[in-house]
Amino acid sequence: MKLSDKLDGIRVLIVDDELDILLSLIELLDVCVLDKATDYETAKELILKNHYDAAILDIMGVRGYELLDFTRAKGIPTLMLTAHAMTKDDLDRSLESGAMAFIPKEKISEIDVYLSDVLEAQEKGLGKFGKWYKRLESFFADHFKWNVLQEKILAYEKYVYWLDSCDFSSLKGVLEEDGKPMIEAKKAVCVPLSKNVKVGFVAPDAWERYELCKRQLSWYRNSLHAGQFLVVSSYEFEAKGVKPETVIRPSKFHVRLVPSRAEKMIMIESKKYQSAKPQEWENIAADDSGLHDKWLKIMGVRGISYEEIFITHCANHSNFIEPNYFISNENGTVPYSIAKTNHICSACLELFNIIGYQFREKLVVPCPGAVLFAGMAPNRYYDVLQPE
Repeated sequence: MKLSDKLDGIRVLIVDDELDILLSLIELLDVCVLDKATDYETAKELILKNHYDAAILDIMGVRGYELLDFTRAKGIPTLMLTAHAMTKDDLDRSLESGAMAFIPKEKISEIDVYLSDVLEAQEKGLGKFGKWYKRLESFFADHFKWNVLQEKILAYEKYVYWLDSCDFSSLKGVLEEDGKPMIEAKKAVCVPLSKNVKVGFVAPDAWERYELCKRQLSWYRNSLHAGQFLVVSSYEFEAKGVKPETVIRPSKFHVRLVPSRAEKMIMIESKKYQSAKPQEWENIAADDSGLHDKWLKIMGVRGISYEEIFITHCANHSNFIEPNYFISNENGTVPYSIAKTNHICSACLELFNIIGYQFREKLVVPCPGAVLFAGMAPNRYYDVLQPE
C-alpha cells in the first residue's frame, strides 16, 4: 500500500506557533483531514471537542507538554515536532510523558513517513516501538551522542508488594537507612506506577481518602489484601522474606477479540462477578454531581452516557474474575482488558492483583487515571505476572 493511501482521510491535529511550519505540514500532509492551531487555548479546545487519529505538537511555543497530557488522556497517538527543544532531556520527557515519537524539525520533509510509522505502531500495539526511532537513530547519536533509545523505552518495570504493618515498617526502615525513602501516594493509588517514583506506597486507610476513585476502590476492602500496605518499586527488593506479588512490564500484545454490548451484559450477570463485587461499586448515583459529565468531556467520549460506559467497566472487571476473553500460554489462562483506555475504569485493581489474582498472568490496559497520574501509555497492554 502506498504511503498516501495509508494516510488518506485520517484526521490529524497540527499545532505550531510558526506559520511557515504549519504551511509546510499542510502541504506535506495534503491527503489528511487537518485541524490547525497556533496557540495553546485553541489547541486544547480542539482536543477536548474532537476525535483525532493523530496529533503533531510543537513543544516550546504552544505549551506542548501540557497539550500532550490531553492527547495522551484521550488515547491520541502524538508526535512531538521541535527545533528549539532538541535536547536529550526533552526527548526523554516527551517519550516518558506519553508521546509516540519525537521528530526534529530538520526532518519535517519526512513527516508523512514518521506519521505512518506511529499509526502502524499504534495499530499493532507496539507503543513507541515503531520504525521512526530506527530511522532517526543515527541523527540522535550524532546530536546527543546517545543511541540507546530502545533501552530507555524498555526500561519500565514495576514490582508490586503487599505487606502487613510489621513487614512494611521493617522494609521502610531498611530503605531509609540506605537513603532510599518511600514516597506516599497523595493524589491517587496509581501514582507509584510512575517511572518517576522509584518506591511508592499506599497505606491501608488511604483507600478511603481518594475521593476521585472512592467508589471504585471499595474493591480493596473486599479483597484478600484489605488492611495491608501496598508498595510499588522500580526494582526488586533484596530483603529476606519480601517477595513481589506481581511484576508489571510493557507488552506487545494486540487485542484479537472484544465483546459486543450483549456479550458484556452476559458477563456482568456472571455469578462469580456478582458474588465478588462490593455493594458500593455499582452505586454510581452516589458519585459527586457532574463528575461523570466531566469525565466524559475530558476523555472526548460523545454520544454515549456514563451509564452505558459503566457496562464496559463492569464487564472488564468480570473478565478478570471469570474470563470470557483470554489467551492461553505456558502460564495457563491469561485474561485481557476488553476496551481502550477511555472506556476502562480502575485498572489499578488488576495491576495490583486485587482482581484477577487467581490467574498467574494478566494483560491490562491502563485506565485514564493511570495515564494521567502515572504516565502509563494509553491503549497499551501491560503484562502483569506473578513470579514463580
